[in-house]
Amino acid sequence: MAYLLDANVFIQAKNLHYGLDFCPAFWEWLIANNTGGSVFSIEKVGDEIAAGGDDLSNWAAQRGDGFFLKPDAALRALLPRPINFYAEVVERLKERSGVNSDWGIKDLRGKAVWLPREDRATDDVVL
Repeated sequence: MAYLLDANVFIQAKNLHYGLDFCPAFWEWLIANNTGGSVFSIEKVGDEIAAGGDDLSNWAAQRGDGFFLKPDAALRALLPRPINFYAEVVERLKERSGVNSDWGIKDLRGKAVWLPREDRATDDVVL
């Protein structure tokens, strides 16, 4: 089983407790576990990080396709269903919480929606 990391794992780590220059062991651990086949992310997350134009985007660019996976045939076969699945989750959360806003709907157009797709196409865990 592999773990798929969302953009916020990288961004929050860089901005808070695990800065690239402050805690290089964290970033080395990510690389080592990627090499070992247990930690990955997806291309859309890599694109989101690249848009930052900072040290993190440089780090991500050095990782390439081996870290930020491109969608494969199993993922593409699921394309219509995961968006509906994600929308259903958002609606259920809104119902259960009593919140009447579209706070989660913005992710339907963003990169985060690809992670549940990838997770449903594989046996991986999304973080």
